[in-house]
Amino acid sequence: MKNMNRKTIWAALPIALVLLWFMASWYASNKAERSLEELLQKHHLQSHVHWEKVKASPFGTVTLKDVRFSFMNDAFFAKKMELSNYKSNENKLSFKLVLSKIQNNQGVTPDELFGSLIAMTGRATIAPSDLMLELDANFKKDSSALSYALDLPEVADFAGQIHATKIVGLKALTQSKGAVRQAEPVGMFGIMSTQALTLASLADIVPTAATLEVKDKGAVERVSTLMKRYLLVPDTTVGNLDKHQDAIFRQELAQLQEACLRETSVIQKTKSSCKNLGAFLGKPGKKLELVFTPTEQVPIGNLIQAFFMWGFGAKVSWPMIEMK
Repeated sequence: MKNMNRKTIWAALPIALVLLWFMASWYASNKAERSLEELLQKHHLQSHVHWEKVKASPFGTVTLKDVRFSFMNDAFFAKKMELSNYKSNENKLSFKLVLSKIQNNQGVTPDELFGSLIAMTGRATIAPSDLMLELDANFKKDSSALSYALDLPEVADFAGQIHATKIVGLKALTQSKGAVRQAEPVGMFGIMSTQALTLASLADIVPTAATLEVKDKGAVERVSTLMKRYLLVPDTTVGNLDKHQDAIFRQELAQLQEACLRETSVIQKTKSSCKNLGAFLGKPGKKLELVFTPTEQVPIGNLIQAFFMWGFGAKVSWPMIEMK
């Protein structure tokens, strides 16, 4: 009889553990959904973000399925959004956010998000993309590091970090009590209606450095093929047209490196950075690594203001950025 009881207990134990896990996950999921709804309402974003299903593990990972984002007249979707490693207190804010299969109504990567990158490769559309953001903000040290990774299928992988200071505004995004800083007009345009509350909280943040790593996955080969086909006209009197066309392409890359150094704009280029850029464009499948450092500290709010004014045709003074 004792052996039978022991067998019954051991047989029931896995079932009990599964039930316990289910109950804990159910509680965590409901709590996570309530917290998300409260956060969106606080920042007046509840009508712009919707999801079909929420799942949370007792260890803190929250997963949203079939998420819809809508702003103004644009909308895009993510098949899955996963939030993990979340920590928020008086001294720290950290999290990892992963959006999988970002797409529009047509099931392709939205033009509104990455249109310039898509057009640059001569493609009309690309498959849904993935985005990862990981924040580590230390309020005691007044510094933060935002890591990012973007996967554009058949184009390139982008990754890097953005470092910043003056980050006290980040607290307003997660504080459960207290008012969010009110939006202030930017120039004569304003920062976008009520959704500016969130932007206004971030306006004082000052970027201090950024890194960019690009791993080619087809973009360079496609761009070089299009250039050779439509822009570089070879001499038809030579024997080997392909070889002659490649030689012209190499000359164009050399001229591009020289132009990169001569051009004076917002970004101050070094000789090594222009050389690396030329080498990256000259051979498919290579990796490009760049470091950007502002020569002066400028808050994000000022950059947004300058961007809007520049978009309306006004002359603006941009801070210089050194590229290495």
